[in-house]
Amino acid sequence: YVNVAGDARGERPVLIKDLQRDPMKGRILHADFLEIRMDRKIGVSVPIVLRGEAPGIKQGGVLSQLLRELEVECLPIAIPEEIAVDVSGVNLNGVVHVRDIALPEGVDLMTDPEEPILTVAAPQEEEKPVEEAAPVAEEGAVPADAAAAAGDAAKGDAGKSDSGKEEKK
Repeated sequence: YVNVAGDARGERPVLIKDLQRDPMKGRILHADFLEIRMDRKIGVSVPIVLRGEAPGIKQGGVLSQLLRELEVECLPIAIPEEIAVDVSGVNLNGVVHVRDIALPEGVDLMTDPEEPILTVAAPQEEEKPVEEAAPVAEEGAVPADAAAAAGDAAKGDAGKSDSGKEEKK
């Protein structure tokens, strides 16, 4: 939260709800504020940051972060900048759920505790299509599909002259 000074009411605590930035220069063009009360809990989204190195990665696994923010409720003064998740104990085929996170004092969890935050899984190999071997034809034999195509072409050209126009009979 920040304090905003203004009109006759003086300084007030607010949360930054939205920022609009210049796409070329990155400077702030507009800010939306939400006035808050310091004695009431509010719901906010807090980013999840992964810390450490998972042993499952060294075992050949791939870490997939499934959840990037947690919904929490707390007093404005207690809003954490981030929620750190230690992955140094996650082995191959391991999962870390929301319930496994220790939250700071005064911060209540609003996200479903059973929701997974990350997994370390063995990489899956892509299935390669099995190429069927073409049947071996006798020497000089014309493949069946080529013979059928040649027959269709001969039928279609029977009623046409060299110019491609149909002849009257």
